[in-house]
Amino acid sequence: MAGDLVSSIVESNVDVDSAFYKANKETWSPLLSKFQQALKDISNEGSTASLSRNQERDQLLGKDLNSTG
Repeated sequence: MAGDLVSSIVESNVDVDSAFYKANKETWSPLLSKFQQALKDISNEGSTASLSRNQERDQLLGKDLNSTG
């Protein structure tokens, strides 16, 4: 069924050389950087200390660290 999926290309008319685009990008850049860092932080498996703390509390880990898949 995956072969039946059709994707389309969306063309953009955004002028990346315009002053408005550059100002908007500069304004949003710090927030986007924070967001990207937050995504990296939550995707990490956690520090040894936090893993130990969860195990001491008999809490399940968000990811099975012993699995190979």
